[in-house]
Amino acid sequence: MQVVKAAATPRRTRPGDAAAVRSEADRLGVEEQMRRVTESLEEAQRIAHLGSWQWEIETGALDWSDEVFRLFGFAPQEFPPTYDDFLACVHPDDRDLVAGSVERAVRDCSPYNIQFRALDGRGGERCVHAQGSVLLSGDRPIRMVGTVLDVTEQQRMLDALAASERLSRSVLDSMSSRTAVLDREGRVVATNRAWRRFAVEQGCEESLGLGSNYLAIADAAGHRCRGARESAVGIRAVLGGGRDHVTIDYPCPVDGEDRWYTLSVQALAADAGGAVVSHEDVTDRTRAEVALAYQELHDALTQLPNRVLLSDRLGQAIERQGCRSGEVAVLFFDLDRFAVVNESLGHGAGDELLVAVAERLRSSLRPGDTVARFGGDEFVVVCEDLQGSEQTEQIVTRVAGTLAAPFSVGGSDIYVTASVGVAMASTGDAEAVLRNAGTAVRRAKELGRNCYAIFDDALRARSVIRLELDRDLHSALARGELRVEYQPIFNVEDLRIVGAEALLRWDHPSRGPVSPVEFIPMAEETGLIVPVGAFALRTACEQVSQWDAAGITGPDFEISVNLSARQMGDPALVALVQATLAESGILPRRLCLEITETALMQDVDSAVAILDSLKRLGVRLALDDFGTGNASLNYLSRFSVDVLKVDRTFVSGLGHDCGDYAIVASVVSMAASLGLSVVAEGVETEVQLEELERLGCGNAQGFLLARPTRPEVLARLLEDAPAQRTGGPTRL
Repeated sequence: MQVVKAAATPRRTRPGDAAAVRSEADRLGVEEQMRRVTESLEEAQRIAHLGSWQWEIETGALDWSDEVFRLFGFAPQEFPPTYDDFLACVHPDDRDLVAGSVERAVRDCSPYNIQFRALDGRGGERCVHAQGSVLLSGDRPIRMVGTVLDVTEQQRMLDALAASERLSRSVLDSMSSRTAVLDREGRVVATNRAWRRFAVEQGCEESLGLGSNYLAIADAAGHRCRGARESAVGIRAVLGGGRDHVTIDYPCPVDGEDRWYTLSVQALAADAGGAVVSHEDVTDRTRAEVALAYQELHDALTQLPNRVLLSDRLGQAIERQGCRSGEVAVLFFDLDRFAVVNESLGHGAGDELLVAVAERLRSSLRPGDTVARFGGDEFVVVCEDLQGSEQTEQIVTRVAGTLAAPFSVGGSDIYVTASVGVAMASTGDAEAVLRNAGTAVRRAKELGRNCYAIFDDALRARSVIRLELDRDLHSALARGELRVEYQPIFNVEDLRIVGAEALLRWDHPSRGPVSPVEFIPMAEETGLIVPVGAFALRTACEQVSQWDAAGITGPDFEISVNLSARQMGDPALVALVQATLAESGILPRRLCLEITETALMQDVDSAVAILDSLKRLGVRLALDDFGTGNASLNYLSRFSVDVLKVDRTFVSGLGHDCGDYAIVASVVSMAASLGLSVVAEGVETEVQLEELERLGCGNAQGFLLARPTRPEVLARLLEDAPAQRTGGPTRL
């Protein structure tokens, strides 16, 4: 059976049903719009960190928006909030402020606007700005609505800005210089403590205070202060954009005293405009710089110009000479035997004497002449506009004559003489003229001191030769041009050869033999005496070792080697002597080192220490040229010497000069009482030898007995003198 379904018949809609459908659609549309509005509002609150709330005052019901939950560190709608929950989210230190504000708002039906710290539930703090309003029913408060805004970042920026301002103010106040900040128009907008203090001290705190126009003030003071005028110009240049920075040094009288200031103007950033103006009082620094500049150009002891200023003034004098008819003369003064004062009265007395000499020299000159301290006991005088050599010599005589009268130093009258070198500055630079004057003063000393020498063509030629010798001496040792000769030392009683003194000689390849009087001082000045002296020491010790091996010298034969002042100052001296003795194999007691009084007296304490070190090696020590130095008797007990060598100047007077006889007799007697040996130098006559024997002088050397000779010649003399080994008499 087939079942047939009847076709569906469309339902007819009734008018009432259609209206219902439209109402439902409208409702759904409104709800959708409200949902969207709500979502937009919540999104806006989230973005703005702004939450909203409402509180039913009578029931206590509290409603938070999602952002309020998030602000307090909770998930949106995590729990139904209460007023107590709200207060629990407030920092304990701020709860009274919040609760009091809410209570007053409800009581007075007035809004509140506060800022407090909130706890975010994770141990952190946030800064919250809250405001609320009360809604009334009649005159009865029923509801409170409001917002909370997270202002943490804004507050941090404000705190940082405040801290920056405090730091800027602190930095500004810590500056010692008077500092102000100017706007684009030159008005003062900020000052530091130093600026304000200065304004008060000067009685112008109003004119220099905030709001005052600094440019107007500088303009007004410009007629009496150059610094004010320059300040105004510099500030305008910076404010106008023409300069980023300006620094001006200027003097300004304050209370009748000249003071110096430094103005510094620094432009602010372009967007800020204006400038920072700083005035620093540099009076002390300026005075110190002036004093330092003076010290750099003047001698600290005598206050005379020093070498630097002397060279400058001499150079200017030479330049001026081209426009004048006169000549320029340089007078080089070297005080004679100045070391005597230092050694006998002390360095304090020496300084006092130098100051007195400087004053006499200064007072003896004409206006325009210059006197300078060249160094040590050396002074230089520069005289201009001299008419010929006669006037030059007159000035030399007059200036040197001012030193003739005694100087009162340390309660004693001291007489001073000077060796003077004169050079005319006709051509050449200042250094060349000073060098010529120095050459002339050395010539004056060679002539016997207390005189003057003028640099001329002959002296120039001598100077050239000396320069060439000085140059050649540097390579003489390497080329094998130096050698050692030996002068025998004799026992005065039986004329046995008891030793020999080693003496340096120089055989120049083109000039022939060069006198030790010429090259030894050069070696001393240049420091070459140290390697040259080491050569002499090694050569002499090796020679004795060879003579010992040949059997021509006995165990008591003594070799004497001279030590210079430069060698005494060489820290390697003791090690050199020790190594030389070890290499040669001779006993230390057979080596006698001769040192002059002058070398020892240059630094007594150092000399004593060196002599003690040498004595510990076992060598013997001789005091050479005894009697010609200074303070010999005062210091003799401190020097660990074994031998006194009487200078030839005293030996030469024996037989006809009672004074020399008395001196030699005293030395021999004193040496005997101290247990020292005596060697007389420069014995040239039979009379001198007889007098020495009569006085009981132990040993002697001189041309009468034997001249310095080559080692092979002395070897033959020793071989021909059996007394050297057996004790019998020998006479050469």
